[in-house]
Amino acid sequence: MDTPSLSEIARIAGVHTSTVSRALRQQRSIPVETRRRIRNVADSLGYKPNPLTSALMEARRTGRSPTFKATLGVLVFGKRENAWQGNIWLRDVNQGIIRYANRMGYEVEVFWMGDEKMSAKRFNKILLTRNLQGLILPPEHEGTLPLEIDWEEFAVVSLHLGKPNSLPWFHQVVSNHYQSTNIACNECYKLGYKRVGLVLRDHPRRHYRFGRSVFGSYCATIVERPLEDRVEALVLRELSKVEIEEWILREKPDCLLMAGGGFSSSYSLDDFTESIRLCSLQLGYKIGFALMCQQDGNGEAGIDQRMDVIGESAARLLIDMITRNERGIPDDPMIQLVNSFWSAGESLPPLGES
Repeated sequence: MDTPSLSEIARIAGVHTSTVSRALRQQRSIPVETRRRIRNVADSLGYKPNPLTSALMEARRTGRSPTFKATLGVLVFGKRENAWQGNIWLRDVNQGIIRYANRMGYEVEVFWMGDEKMSAKRFNKILLTRNLQGLILPPEHEGTLPLEIDWEEFAVVSLHLGKPNSLPWFHQVVSNHYQSTNIACNECYKLGYKRVGLVLRDHPRRHYRFGRSVFGSYCATIVERPLEDRVEALVLRELSKVEIEEWILREKPDCLLMAGGGFSSSYSLDDFTESIRLCSLQLGYKIGFALMCQQDGNGEAGIDQRMDVIGESAARLLIDMITRNERGIPDDPMIQLVNSFWSAGESLPPLGES
């Protein structure tokens, strides 16, 4: 089937051909409702834009070289003055976004949602005047978007996993947590550990799919182990020193995995490892330790979630959507999973080594 002409789309939509051309290029001089109506007509006729032709026509109109440049926005639920503090993983994601976007001729701008309050009208105007074509959203558990965005104006990709509670469901690019948990368990077994335990800091409302992916993978992995080697996972809303120590003394793991949103201000990684050390002394044996999201430079073994690759993948998907003129809330949101790697560390030596 041949691609319909712009004049055919214009005839059915009841507008001029130039209006169709501007609407399909998402020019904001055309009202949103008119753009949507023309887009629906074009879709019903099977219209598919040719990105190379579009770029060439744009070059002819403007007299510039045929390269399309625009800006991608990254939203961060924090204040600019605390740039990336406590959000090292999101900083790494942003580096991947910038690397791919710049290679494709796009610029990237970070918007700090924790800065001074502004109205939704003003914020949307800022996005439009800065030629924002696409937005990348942080996971919902990072915070709450303080204002409403005119989603129909932008292509959007989210770093959240699963159906969100407070935002529309957009296409998502996330780490493959099920695969990561399986890799981590099996790496522990390879090193000689038998009783591998999981401590999962779960977010049942705001990060439900993450917790289910990790817990489900852990249960599916340990069920293949001998009955005497199976350890019941410890699932907590917030990390508790007392509950963790009681669990270690009761379950007697020789190795444990820590997963779930990092550490709270009241219970740090140092507190966690100190609990392990004290319980190890009481029990008289060494406990191996690995993080499901490894922290660079701290010597822990664990999962490298390749945050920069997640950023690159998110930017690639977003730019593809912009090229296809896909804006607004998708009818059928998809989830793109990025596989992780295992990274050895001092916290998990081969069993028997001092």
